[in-house]
Amino acid sequence: MRKERRNDRAIALVTAVSVLMVLAVMGISFARLASLERSAATNHSDTVEARWTALAGIEYALTKLQADASADPTNTSWVYIGKPDADAVSDPLYVSNLYAEDNIGAGVTIQDAQVGGGTPSYYSAQIHSRNVSGRVNNDQHIFTLKIFDTTSRINVNMGVNTSANTNLDEMLNNLSKALNLRKPYIDASGDLANTNGPLRGLGATIVNSRPAAGYGSLDELVTLAGVDASELQYVADYLTIHPRSTKMNGNTIYQNVKFTSVGDEKTYNSGSELRSPININTAPWPVLVALFRGLAGGGVTISEANAIVLANRVCVRRRTTPFTDRSDFADFLEAEKATIFSSDAAADRDKKVAIIKVNGDPNVALKRLNPDRPVYQEYNKADLSFYTTEICFFPY
Repeated sequence: MRKERRNDRAIALVTAVSVLMVLAVMGISFARLASLERSAATNHSDTVEARWTALAGIEYALTKLQADASADPTNTSWVYIGKPDADAVSDPLYVSNLYAEDNIGAGVTIQDAQVGGGTPSYYSAQIHSRNVSGRVNNDQHIFTLKIFDTTSRINVNMGVNTSANTNLDEMLNNLSKALNLRKPYIDASGDLANTNGPLRGLGATIVNSRPAAGYGSLDELVTLAGVDASELQYVADYLTIHPRSTKMNGNTIYQNVKFTSVGDEKTYNSGSELRSPININTAPWPVLVALFRGLAGGGVTISEANAIVLANRVCVRRRTTPFTDRSDFADFLEAEKATIFSSDAAADRDKKVAIIKVNGDPNVALKRLNPDRPVYQEYNKADLSFYTTEICFFPY
């Protein structure tokens, strides 16, 4: 009888211990589950708050941009400003003493701008040791804006409506070379790339690989044109797909005449070539070099050296006084031509100024139709053997 009682007690003890173990495991599991659910709820809440803060930043930017555009289209207070940090300036590969700082933050990430690598668009204050554009309710909900206008970039869809050579391929190659001039491009393997820069001379491939309606995303340069993803990241702030061909076809601002034979106005093409103007006030230095380099007509050509100095002078001038219109830009060229084209004869300087003005002007005055001296142009677009695209002075 005693033995049976002892067995019953042993069984009861084992059962009690087992139940306690199960309860302990369940308790730990419930506690862990509750902790995970609390973390998930917190993460979800943080994600929602971050999303709404970002949306608030976008709405803030749109409101400010609309107000600034209405008050003064040439206002550039929204421009995302970048500057090389001390390490970049001291880097022997960085030639800051030769190529002017453009004060445009192309190529500078938001993370770098937040910690001193530049100034975000609509800079407001420094919060939590970060440069920010604004906040929502409190210092825990802050946003940093990086704003560019698409007219400060080269549109890879220019000329998509024509099979003729639009010279966009050379513009892209010259952009890549200009990026390489300032600081030689180092590829993903850590090696210095060739002097063609990050696009490696792929300008023609990029143009010829375009879908009929043009690129729908810059990412398609990787999938369709053979540009490496790391290379695209390097040049993304200098390129755009906007405006798309549908918008350019529907707006005469983007429709420009083309002559099929240089110097012969009778070869005026009744169709049009779609081109996107570049904003002279906000374009980064490499885009300016690509805009000017290679322009040719009247027996003269804008050399790489000419384009570098001209881009430098444009950057220096617009820091204090943005260009307001074509007349202002023409006066600037006249005042600076001795500096920009210092190695050229006086007559060639005048020719180079003329072809720069003609290239940048969307208006065409045919000489044979304008014999009157006041409106006569010694050179017009028919005389350009190499052109790029027109210029503008504020985003649109």
